[in-house]
Amino acid sequence: MTTCNITFENNSMKIVHSGQSIRGAVQLNLNRDINVRGIYIHMYGGAYTSWRDRLQLCKTHADNEDYLNQRTYLVGATNGHIRLAAGTYNYTFNCKLQSSLPTSFEGKHGFIRYTALVVVDHQNSKEKTFSEPFTVIRDINLNYNPELRNRIIVEKEKLYKRSLILFCWCPDPIKLIIRTPVAAYTPGQVINLDIIVDNKSAVPISNFIALLIREVTYTKPRDSNDQRVERTTITKEIGDGCDKYKNKIILLNIKVPSTPPTDATASNLIKIEYYVHIIGTMPCCRANIRTNFPITIGTFPLRNNMTIQSNQMSNTNSPHSSRNGFSTSYEDDEPPIYKETVQSKGKANTNFKPKYAVFNHTTAYSRSS
Repeated sequence: MTTCNITFENNSMKIVHSGQSIRGAVQLNLNRDINVRGIYIHMYGGAYTSWRDRLQLCKTHADNEDYLNQRTYLVGATNGHIRLAAGTYNYTFNCKLQSSLPTSFEGKHGFIRYTALVVVDHQNSKEKTFSEPFTVIRDINLNYNPELRNRIIVEKEKLYKRSLILFCWCPDPIKLIIRTPVAAYTPGQVINLDIIVDNKSAVPISNFIALLIREVTYTKPRDSNDQRVERTTITKEIGDGCDKYKNKIILLNIKVPSTPPTDATASNLIKIEYYVHIIGTMPCCRANIRTNFPITIGTFPLRNNMTIQSNQMSNTNSPHSSRNGFSTSYEDDEPPIYKETVQSKGKANTNFKPKYAVFNHTTAYSRSS
């Protein structure tokens, strides 16, 4: 029986960032002599989307897109002729990743996956393939976009009617102001919400619920009229309510779990965005008061009193960045740990879950949870 072990140099978790090089080793164990044209390693990465048509259930919409497709021969060539005796063979490989690779992701209607494949190309029989999945993370350094340092302020007003004499209905307002100190976070950080409630109505608010929701849009560029949107609640927090004719400030802390960063540009098939949804729960079958606002999830947190040099800002018009400058260095910060993603639902049967950077250090703009 032929076996193969693929390892990454100094990287047992097999997590790489776009723009980095993957160095590794292949150990191939042959239990018999074989004739091969060659043995090569194929570094492959791509996206795939698929869903059934809502009106024609027998019709499936599917598309795919390649991001990484690099083949390197370890021995032999396409038309080679080599006889390998039984035994153990060791090879090394090196693959430079493009800085534009999108982050690994597993979802309901599609995925972005990366795999290292070692292929034994037999001369007289079917080729044998060994695979090793790995995680790619596209760096999104929040410090590159100054607007993300601005606080979020959202206002919401809803009228609730109360009956007076002779069935005259008089509307009373409930006003909300929701604030966060900044507009962007990384996994491991806490989104601090201040909900300022001015309840002038005769209806009490039972409680407030804050949801962090990941919204994934699956598209099919060849048929842009059709798409699917998957919304997943990845964090839920419940806070106090507010009695009728009262004012109150409710504090809620939402911890961001391991999850891929916001990215609506790297992939043409899968776009990942986030928003916070606030629900004021009303009693007696009354409609709840709701509002939401977008939030950016990155891979490197906003620094305290950060000043970016002009040469670091060159060619950068968004928080997306390659691994250079301070985006790859944690010398002045506590380095992150890597955890498996939450709420991962792959399209195919696979035990692999991508891992993302989770930061545990506190910042000047966050209160303790």
